[in-house]
Amino acid sequence: MAGEIQVNSVTALTESGSNIVLNNVDTATNRTNLGLGSMATQNANSVALTGGSITGTTIVPTSPFSFRNRIINGNLSNPINQRGAASITASTGYTYDRWYYDGTSLYQGIEDKNVNDGTYVISWQGSGFNAYWKLSTDTTANNGPDSTGGFSSALSSGDTFTVSGSGTGNHLWIKFSLDTAVDFSTLDKVMVEEGTVATPFEHRPYGTELALCQRHYATSIPQGYTILNFPTGADGAHMIAVGTNDLFGYIPFPVEMRARPTTYIYSSLNRTAGSIRRVTDGSDIAVSSYQPGTSNNKSLVYFNGVSGVSANQQFTFHYVAISEL
Repeated sequence: MAGEIQVNSVTALTESGSNIVLNNVDTATNRTNLGLGSMATQNANSVALTGGSITGTTIVPTSPFSFRNRIINGNLSNPINQRGAASITASTGYTYDRWYYDGTSLYQGIEDKNVNDGTYVISWQGSGFNAYWKLSTDTTANNGPDSTGGFSSALSSGDTFTVSGSGTGNHLWIKFSLDTAVDFSTLDKVMVEEGTVATPFEHRPYGTELALCQRHYATSIPQGYTILNFPTGADGAHMIAVGTNDLFGYIPFPVEMRARPTTYIYSSLNRTAGSIRRVTDGSDIAVSSYQPGTSNNKSLVYFNGVSGVSANQQFTFHYVAISEL
């Protein structure tokens, strides 16, 4: 009869504690009798679903579906590269956005505001690398970690580590060193996420990733160019003289920066540091002093005592604003 299991012989049953066990009945028959069909047999703590759909069920993730990755610009095969670096190890200092190279190792500092106590898992693509981590309250900006000491023992891709004692000022530094690899050219898809299991690499929209980078480094120079080779004559920031030998203006940063940035200016005509371009005759005007970076979201630029400047003359220049760890 449908929906019932018939037992024709009591010898087919065995009592085991409070359970009744079917004897001499193959697994396929049991599954058919119980109406389980072809559903795969899986361990309760390791169930994988492929295909089909789930309806009317609330799923509560242990980690977020998006913004899992605390690393910024981890897609190193297609990186954000506002500085126009030839490679991630082209020079010492910051190269690809958010990555610092000291001539031996690569570092990225995860800002304290994005660090919680708990277990993290680190993963990446490429072989021949070891990873390390530490918490650090760095006081000198734009130079990577203040100390290269104090890092953990070596981690492999997929390993976990536990952060305890995070708080304001405690940045989470991730370090990569060469193990058997010749260089860092194959390091890619770097992830640091809360949890114990590494998930597939999170591809965030390009504009989102760029904005995350611009919190630490913003510039009017087009991507792909350096300070020394951006197209001459290309417009950047603008200002208008408010009086004779008196210039005043603001640089509106694309996003609010991590902290008050250090700001540099360059003539949009000849790339000259500390100069601006006068639009009317295309000449460079040198400025002896200016005050940059009065807040996190705009930079006051004030030039005083600049000879040969008249009211309402227009000027252009490029800027670089740095708020790195």
